[in-house]
Amino acid sequence: MNWAPGTQCVAKCDNRKAKPGELLYHKGDILTIVDTSTRKGFYAARHNTTAEEGLINSSNVREREALRFYSKNKGSLVTTLVTPRKKQGAKSAEQELSKTGWLLDITKLILGENIGEGEFGAVYRGEYMGQMVAVKIIKCDVTAQAFMQETAVMTKLQHKNLVRLLGVILHKGLQIVTELMTKGNLVNFLRTRGRSVVGSPQLLRFS
Repeated sequence: MNWAPGTQCVAKCDNRKAKPGELLYHKGDILTIVDTSTRKGFYAARHNTTAEEGLINSSNVREREALRFYSKNKGSLVTTLVTPRKKQGAKSAEQELSKTGWLLDITKLILGENIGEGEFGAVYRGEYMGQMVAVKIIKCDVTAQAFMQETAVMTKLQHKNLVRLLGVILHKGLQIVTELMTKGNLVNFLRTRGRSVVGSPQLLRFS
């Protein structure tokens, strides 16, 4: 395996008795590669939830796949997503999300206050396994199907200037879990105090 820094991977087993310098993790945890120039067979990685860093054995992880969304049957969100593969059959949204490591556990999510309302649903402050998150809840099946396509794109994008997708929960609709922007969103900033502190060069970069 030759993964570049920034690659996200999923732990295939537990590492509860980590040696000095190694990262502690459990099966299913999401880890991000930060350095590949370590000793043979190991990567330096950061735990996506705890933010702790350490070495991981390359044989104990697999690359976190991008979510593939090809087509959908009409109706409920958890019907079928059909993939153009040689193998016959269809996979439900839940199966596809679980396989690729993007399906989160509803029992580990704590919902907090409502921090926004939109045309397609509400956004809540929350906590997932100790990490502060934002949770967008979409209850309409038709809208949820459209957001599933958007989510599939988000799984392929990793950039310091983009809000990071942490995963998806399928419970009474679709719940999209992302990083929490503790200082608010860019639009409101530019419409208020940002006008006086952001110059033209920065505005051009934002655009």
